[in-house]
Amino acid sequence: MDKLSQKIAVLKYIQKNGSITPMEALKHIGSFRLGARIFDLKEDGHDIINLNKTGEDRFAKYSLATESVLKPVKPLKEKPTITTDDYEDIKRRYIASSTEGRIKMLRDAQAKTPQNHREFREIGKQIDNLTERN
Repeated sequence: MDKLSQKIAVLKYIQKNGSITPMEALKHIGSFRLGARIFDLKEDGHDIINLNKTGEDRFAKYSLATESVLKPVKPLKEKPTITTDDYEDIKRRYIASSTEGRIKMLRDAQAKTPQNHREFREIGKQIDNLTERN
């Protein structure tokens, strides 16, 4: 199974079952590199989180970030306030939700990267891919 097929299979598995672990990926999809496929899906704009970020569990467990996953178990005593960092993150996600927004963000990042740096070329490839899709 090639990289693209694995990426699609991982996404469908998460959507169907709610989450995926490396053992499930190996057993059901045949992918030894779940982390790499999750990285690819995140680059495509999917909001995927690791549910085992606490360090208590040995293996990652990835899920799509939905309201049911992110909702706190106990009600909050105080109304949360939005910090400047939170606002900037929300703004970044909103802009990135459109192709034009992604291209603008990538061009901004490319402008801050030295031209001889590998990341500059990678950003250029991402811009080309997005513009070809339109």
